[in-house]
Amino acid sequence: KEVLVSIVRLKRLRWMFALILAALVALPVEGRCGVEINDTAQLSGKVVQVSRVYAPTIGDAEKISTLPSLLDTLEGQIYPMRYTFLQRGVHTDFPVRPVPPAKLGQESLGTLRNWYVKVGYGNYISPLLESYYSSDGSEAVTYDVSLKHLSAWGRIKLYDGVRVSAPQSSSSLAGTVRAVAGSVGLSGEAQYRHVYDNFYGADTLRSTVYNPLWRSGTNSHLVDAAFRIECLSVDSSRFRYDASLSYGGYYDSRSERQSRYSAAFKGQKYWRHTCFGGDLNFDYFDKEMNPPIGDNVVVGAMPWVRIGGNRWRVQVGVQFVYDYNNGKGYPYFFPRAHLSYDVVEGYCVPYLEVQSGLEMADYRTIREENPWISPGLRVRNAAKRLDIVAGGKGKVNNRLSYNLRGSYAIYDSAHFYVNRAIEVVDAMSGIYAWRAIKSDFGVLYDNADVLHLNGSLDYRLGQYLLLGIQGDYWHWSARHIDVPWHKPKFRVKAHASYNLRRKLQVGLDFNCTGGRMAKGLDGVSVALPVEYGLDLHAQYRFVSDWSFFIDLRNVLARRYEIFYRYPAQRFNGHMGVILDF
Repeated sequence: KEVLVSIVRLKRLRWMFALILAALVALPVEGRCGVEINDTAQLSGKVVQVSRVYAPTIGDAEKISTLPSLLDTLEGQIYPMRYTFLQRGVHTDFPVRPVPPAKLGQESLGTLRNWYVKVGYGNYISPLLESYYSSDGSEAVTYDVSLKHLSAWGRIKLYDGVRVSAPQSSSSLAGTVRAVAGSVGLSGEAQYRHVYDNFYGADTLRSTVYNPLWRSGTNSHLVDAAFRIECLSVDSSRFRYDASLSYGGYYDSRSERQSRYSAAFKGQKYWRHTCFGGDLNFDYFDKEMNPPIGDNVVVGAMPWVRIGGNRWRVQVGVQFVYDYNNGKGYPYFFPRAHLSYDVVEGYCVPYLEVQSGLEMADYRTIREENPWISPGLRVRNAAKRLDIVAGGKGKVNNRLSYNLRGSYAIYDSAHFYVNRAIEVVDAMSGIYAWRAIKSDFGVLYDNADVLHLNGSLDYRLGQYLLLGIQGDYWHWSARHIDVPWHKPKFRVKAHASYNLRRKLQVGLDFNCTGGRMAKGLDGVSVALPVEYGLDLHAQYRFVSDWSFFIDLRNVLARRYEIFYRYPAQRFNGHMGVILDF
C-alpha cells in the first residue's frame, strides 16, 4: 500500500508541474530595450519594442603609442599541422555590403629617404655637421653609415671676469649592418670617435709652473666594434639566446691607453609554466697607464627563474661576480628580483624590484663622465650591494601616462669628484704662503647609501603634441665623507613639442638642477649655483626635401658650472639647413 500511495503522489506532482509550465508559456511577453521607443517590429505574433535599429559604423583609427608585449605561453610538444584552402566562392541568399577600410586619421606615412644631412653654424665659433645614409628596406640585409662633427672654439668668462679660450670638439664615423637568416638575427657595428677637450678651468692660480695642466688640451681616440647573434623567435618551445662580442679601445695624446674585450651570452627556455634562464659575461681591461696600473678582469654568471600569468610576473635570480683588479680579487653575490601585478590592465601596475651588480668604472668611462680628471687617474669599480626599487606605472587614459618610483641603494666604493689643490709653503717661516685650486680633479671613494625618488608624467596627442615632466630627488649618506661632492640633490625636467602636419616643428626643454656641493680649500664646502636653463628648437620645412632649423640653448643666459671652476657656455645656438633625400 505504501508503494502505491507514493506512486500516486509522484503522478500528481508531475501533472501540477506540467500545468504551471503551460500557464507560464501562455502569458504575454513584452521586452524593453530602452526608455525612448523609436521603432516597433512584428515577430511571430509578439510585439517587441526596441530603442533604435543597430547600425555598426567604423571610424578613423589612432596609432597606439604603447606597444603590446609578446609573451608566448605555448607549452608542451608542438606537432606539425597540415591544412588546405578551398578556392571557391560562397553563395548567400542576402546581399553583402563590403566593410569600408579604416585609416590612421592623425598620422600620414612619410616617404622613406636614404640620406639625411644637417649643416649649421653657431656662436662660440661652433660648426655642426650630421650626415646619415640608410639602405633601402630589405628583409635580408640593411646597413647605415653616419658622420658627425660638433665643435666650439670660442672664449668663456671665468668667475672673476677673466676670459679664457675653451676649445672642444667631437667627431665620429660609424656604421651598422643588420641581417636576418630565418629566425636568427645578425648585427655588427663599428665606430671611430675623436674628442678634444681643454683644461680651461682654474682658480686664481693661472701659472703653468704650479698648475701645468691649465689651458692644455687632450686628444682622445676611441674605437668600438661589436658583433651580435640572437634568436628572433618568440616561440617558447624553443631555446632563445643572445650572444655578443665587443671591443672598446682608448688612446690619448698623454700616452694613456686602454683596451676592453667583452663577451656576453644570455639564454632562456620554458618548461611547462616556468621560464629558466641565465646570463654569462666576461670583461678584460688591458691598461697602459702612467703611473702603471694592473689589468682588470671581471667574470659573472647569473641564473634566474621567471613565472607569470596574464597580469602578474615574478622573476628571481642571483649574480655571482669575481672582480680581479690591480692584483687583488673580490668575489660578490648580488640578488636580483622583480615582482609586478597589473591591478587594472594597463592603467595601474605596481612593481617591486631588487637590483644590484658591479658598476665598472674604467678610465675611459670616468673621462667621459668628467673629462677634466687627472691624467692616468687610478679608478676602481663600485659594487651596488643592494638596490630596492618600488613604484607604480600605468596610464590615466590613452594619452596620459605616469611612472612613480622610489629606490634605496647601498654602494661600496662610490666615487666623488674633488678639485685638486696646490699649497706653497714659505721656506723661511714654514707656513703656507698661498693656496689655490688646480685645473684637474681627483676621486674620493667611500661606502654610501642613497635614497632616490623619481616621478614622470607624459601626455601625447597623436603625433602633434607631446608634453612631459620628470622630477628626481637624491639623499646621499656616506660613511666618512660629510658631503657627496658634485652629486645633485634635485632635478626637474620638462619638455614640450608640437608638430604641425610635418611642416613646422617646435620644441621647448626646461632643466633645473641644484643642491650640488664642491670641496674648496681646507675642505670647505662650496655651494654651486642652481643650474636651470631653457632650450628652444624649431624646424620649418620649405619643400619636401629641405628645411631650416634653429637650436637655441640656455636662452635665459644663466651662469652655472659643469664642475667647480668650469663654467659652461651661456647663451649659445646653431642654425642651418636640413636635407633629406
